[in-house]
Amino acid sequence: MAFLFGDSNRKKELYSKILGKIEPEANPAVCALYDTAAGKCAEGLSMHSIAQILARGMMGTPTADPDWTFHWIMGPTFDDLSDPTGERMKIVTLFMKYIMLPCWFYSSEGAVIGSRNAEGEISAVNVVRVYRSGYSKQLGERLWDFRTTLREMLAGTIPSLYTNSNQKSLKTHVEARTDVLVEMFARFHAQHAPGPHYYVALMAVLPDKQGQGHCSKLMRAINRAADTDQLPCYLECTGEKNKKVYMRFGYKMVHQFTLSVENPESGSGQSSDIYCMLREPGEHSVSVDK
Repeated sequence: MAFLFGDSNRKKELYSKILGKIEPEANPAVCALYDTAAGKCAEGLSMHSIAQILARGMMGTPTADPDWTFHWIMGPTFDDLSDPTGERMKIVTLFMKYIMLPCWFYSSEGAVIGSRNAEGEISAVNVVRVYRSGYSKQLGERLWDFRTTLREMLAGTIPSLYTNSNQKSLKTHVEARTDVLVEMFARFHAQHAPGPHYYVALMAVLPDKQGQGHCSKLMRAINRAADTDQLPCYLECTGEKNKKVYMRFGYKMVHQFTLSVENPESGSGQSSDIYCMLREPGEHSVSVDK
């Protein structure tokens, strides 16, 4: 079963590196969202609820910027940040599961951690994975993608975009943009992180909790773990604002690119700038002009 679920002992070791020693009765600001001992989500959480927190942080609101890469994937049909139909939320939640679950379950070393606010509520989520032999996507990981799709269909939570025959053309456009993203991210990931490294797959803060230090707490925890292993960290982000945020944690831009597709949907152009960023082990946080 390790083929499908990874190595639980190595996962426990990774959580220990990230979180440090925590007393059982403590309610730490940075916490594991998956109980490795019990083999289930932390109390009060589910895979779906964690994916929804990630989605809310990524999809944006009328007063908070979205992740511009996912915004581009949504296209002009789903570009309303107020999400009047709720379909934007459903689609982004599904995307979060496709990214999160292989890191969480399939990989030998993957972790999902959260940052709590003063009331103990999860306000931010970070998904990280350790590649000990460089980046690659294996057969077992592809099976997780299929498993996620099947699970959502059986649960009745698959977005109507993927089940409504009247939306076939729209689905084709969304999938075309998604395919380009997956291909380009994989290409540059392999190019700029060819050896062992930590990969920050997702970092999302709830819109109304942004600017309160949650991203900083989670990123510094990942940096400490990577430094313990003497490994670099790699991530992708969009927007000048986010690039500067990660530069404050010691990350440096190693590549910049945009995404586009042939025969784009009417009203859809190329994506915003995407930055590939790398932090060498021991790289200290730096001051970046706002």
